[in-house]
Amino acid sequence: MQQRNRQFIYHTWTSLLLLTFCLLVSGCDALGFMVYALNGPETEIVPAEYTGLNNSRLAVLVSADSNTLYQSPEAPNAICSAVTRELATKVPGCIVLQPSKVNAYVEDNPYWHTIPY
Repeated sequence: MQQRNRQFIYHTWTSLLLLTFCLLVSGCDALGFMVYALNGPETEIVPAEYTGLNNSRLAVLVSADSNTLYQSPEAPNAICSAVTRELATKVPGCIVLQPSKVNAYVEDNPYWHTIPY
């Protein structure tokens, strides 16, 4: 019985020392990742200072490079929907085009970014 306790204590201390060594060798990145994984990202809400969008008609266009589209093909649509939703709820009197209509326009006009505005 005492032999088992000694083995348990030995393995526990060995594991703790190994974990401490790994944390020291990896630097602050591992500790920062663990804190981020436990607490999640910080959110800071900043009130808008620009009021030029009030009572206007808006369309949200999101463009991404090919690497981003390869890694996350849904990212532009998700960002477009999120920004559209925020503008519709936070900007008084604005009319925001639906993301599906904007996406249809972008797909029908592949050179939309060259059109002068």
